[in-house]
Amino acid sequence: MSLATVLSLFLFQTPPAQAANVTIEGFRNKEGFAAISVFHEREQRAFPGEAAKAYKTFYLPIPQNKKIEIKLDNVPAGKYAIALLHDEDGNKKLNTVLGYPREGFGFSNNPRVLVGAPDFSKCAVELNDDSLVNIKLKYF
Repeated sequence: MSLATVLSLFLFQTPPAQAANVTIEGFRNKEGFAAISVFHEREQRAFPGEAAKAYKTFYLPIPQNKKIEIKLDNVPAGKYAIALLHDEDGNKKLNTVLGYPREGFGFSNNPRVLVGAPDFSKCAVELNDDSLVNIKLKYF
């Protein structure tokens, strides 16, 4: 095998798939559902509000214990940020009053949120073998 062939196999190899375990806690009730959007760094400009451009989006019911645990399998290597909405009325959008959220929200890395959504860079996590991502919901 030539050096060029070996280099091309190495350079054009698909990065290995990764997995992540995501735990979400802090739901104030079981109303509505959890909208969970996972954004790859390629879609960081869409983060956090354009769920249609996310790598994956889940709409899950809130369980009795108010804790959601999901496993993201076969995720391409890279940086990701997760945005979460506790959509209590099921309208698939964040309800606000005077610009402040009226429903729960959260992000990977649990950044401090005062005004507006955090940047992708503050929420980005590098996924590697069995990463653990814990998100705590916030309510105003």
